[in-house]
Amino acid sequence: MFALFPVVITTVLVTVSRRAVDGRLLRNPTTGIRTRATVSSDRAWVVAHRTALRLAPLLVAVTVIAWIVLFATAWNAPTIIAVMLAGVATSAAVLAVLAYVAYVANKAAKTVGDGSDGRLR
Repeated sequence: MFALFPVVITTVLVTVSRRAVDGRLLRNPTTGIRTRATVSSDRAWVVAHRTALRLAPLLVAVTVIAWIVLFATAWNAPTIIAVMLAGVATSAAVLAVLAYVAYVANKAAKTVGDGSDGRLR
């Protein structure tokens, strides 16, 4: 399960962000990066998800590292506890990067209403 978690999270982020950016996923009450700023307008929604999509390589890199750590631990660990701890640690790392992506996307969405071009400075 721990091995699939980073892959699923990364896939969901990339898919949702792509769909939001190209107009296939409109603002809605259930899916996407949902903060007060990101749902404030259609433009803010797209800017936030475009920003998240730009940060997707960071999440992919952390996911690849998580897989390497998990499989190296599973291959070499003398006990299942070490594998479980590695799984928890890598899941926490992926969630931390996901929180960072949401924070940056929210910050980008906030720039939409202030007359800027929606880019972070």
